[in-house]
Amino acid sequence: MTERIIAVFLLLVGGVWAFLGLTEYGLWIEDGPGGGFIPVVVGILLMLTAVVVILKNEEIKDSIEIKAFFPVAGVVITILMIKFLGMIIATGLFVFGWLRFMEQRTYVKAGIIGLGVSIFVLGVFSLWLQVPMPTGLFGI
Repeated sequence: MTERIIAVFLLLVGGVWAFLGLTEYGLWIEDGPGGGFIPVVVGILLMLTAVVVILKNEEIKDSIEIKAFFPVAGVVITILMIKFLGMIIATGLFVFGWLRFMEQRTYVKAGIIGLGVSIFVLGVFSLWLQVPMPTGLFGI
């Protein structure tokens, strides 16, 4: 039952997101996709996925394991960290935390991969593409 309630909520979120992408940001401009293209596509995919979950005929367990909420908590914590640490460091810490605690990798392996992701994001988005990223206390 809980799974279907969440699916209905996500169906509404996807609908609002797609609607805003179409009406507020513009789906297509003269030379290509507008600012609303990705929200419309993701919103429609979210709505389709939610419909599949709602119509699914499987017996649903009433109990939910606490570990199922860890990814959501990790994303929320990462979003909150962006203001203080910046996007690049927060993303690296998220990857580290995911690999260490969800995938049970060693601290060293998770640290190396998390640092690699941070360096990759910094190199591609900040240096190469010059996309302005939120910076934190360290200016990164």
